Amino acid sequence: MPDDNDVPEWRRQTFKEKIAENEAALDCMKADIRALENKRYELLEGMNNTSRIMTVLSTEILSEIFMAACADSDDEDHTPRQAWRRIAWSTPRLWSRRYDTQKVLLADWIKRGGICPLELCFKTSCYDHYWQPPSDSFLDFLMTTTHRWTKFNSTLRYSGEPFLTKWNFRSATPQLRTLAISDVIPRPQLGINWSCLIDLHVEFSLNFLPSIEILSFMPSLENLTCRVIGYEADFNPSSVATPDLRQLSSLTVHGHLGPVVNLLNLITTPKLCKLYINFYPNSNITTVQILWTTDIINLIQRSSCKLIELSLDQRNITDEGHMWEMLRKISSLMIFSLHCPPQSFTLSNRTLNRLNFEMGKNSRQECLPNLKTFAYRGDISFDLKAMLRLLVSRRRPTSHIPVEKDPNERSSSSLDDAISTQSKKSEDPFKTLESESDLSINITYQNLSWFQRQDPNDMWDFVKKATAYAADGVSLHLNWEKADDDSDDDESE
Repeated sequence: MPDDNDVPEWRRQTFKEKIAENEAALDCMKADIRALENKRYELLEGMNNTSRIMTVLSTEILSEIFMAACADSDDEDHTPRQAWRRIAWSTPRLWSRRYDTQKVLLADWIKRGGICPLELCFKTSCYDHYWQPPSDSFLDFLMTTTHRWTKFNSTLRYSGEPFLTKWNFRSATPQLRTLAISDVIPRPQLGINWSCLIDLHVEFSLNFLPSIEILSFMPSLENLTCRVIGYEADFNPSSVATPDLRQLSSLTVHGHLGPVVNLLNLITTPKLCKLYINFYPNSNITTVQILWTTDIINLIQRSSCKLIELSLDQRNITDEGHMWEMLRKISSLMIFSLHCPPQSFTLSNRTLNRLNFEMGKNSRQECLPNLKTFAYRGDISFDLKAMLRLLVSRRRPTSHIPVEKDPNERSSSSLDDAISTQSKKSEDPFKTLESESDLSINITYQNLSWFQRQDPNDMWDFVKKATAYAADGVSLHLNWEKADDDSDDDESE
């Protein structure tokens, strides 16, 4: 077999030189091709620039068009021309929000955002076994941008380690105002600038006190939405500093009765005006009347707050008396919503009489004098006449809308004189006293048997009168909705 040593060295060197020359020529050719491709892109872009809209509008105006088009749109199937794409790339505000976890594109888009604030939202299907969290290198890259974050939402759940446990923000989130995390229970060591937060969506555990302690670090918090878990018997309120949420105006709490009550008894909220509570069903307390209504009153009195809106989703209290005894002490309430599953609570004449101005004054039990909106979902048993009496008592004293009077309805000359005097005093003859007595009632009942028991003629008369009262500032929306666990065979239209 011939050996390489038998080949003359000069001959091998000749081939090496020719190969090098060929490679150099090939590189030059590739460079020429790239130059020609770039020239083609420039020519095509120049052609696009000759369009009427590109010559009439400046880049700044076109950038604003992009901003307006993308502000409220999640549609990402755009294939703009080269010139349009360049305008978009030169507008960092377009890239300040991203709602996906495509690592390469996300990193590129974040860089294009320049120094603009960032809103990041990481989402995936709950317990998606095919999803894998971003790599450590990608997380390290995101950590370099935390100073730009204004909103961070993480709803990533998978079978492995919770996503955020690997993160440490090192208190480098000076612009962060909204934080929503569901994949980990928060702790002070997370490194968030808690004092800057305004809106927080989180999960607390009574078995993990540091998650409760972070509430003491949020003097600027205005909106709190949380789910409370843990065994309330193991919770000792004296072991946690009482959070003084002095700026909190809206509170939403989800959880079983015990943990929710413990949280309400722990906090102080002097500016609270909106409260929403969703009590989870619990089989071991369904037959026991646990008066959590007193805990809500204690929170209001302890905080000296003026509650404007209250929404309750509950099945524990079945006695209307307990519910309305609580509401009688919240005279500032303007919006009240109550959702009760079937066979847990019934809206009866007793409730309507409490809301009736005339009957409430006579019995010294006037309830919710400032109420503007009442929404109820559940079982009902009230009489049609009781509802009409309520609507009449809450009617506006005057209205600029001409309404044909019912000849069977008694007139009041004193009321007419008051209306005339009020119209003369007002500079605008169409001004009314609607702000004093307006009321909207929305009832969704789930026991169809109530409707089936009504006399058709009485129901028709009720509908006509209730519709006419809408011109006087009171409106009634009455609808039937099939309950999720409704198994009655006779409840069908």
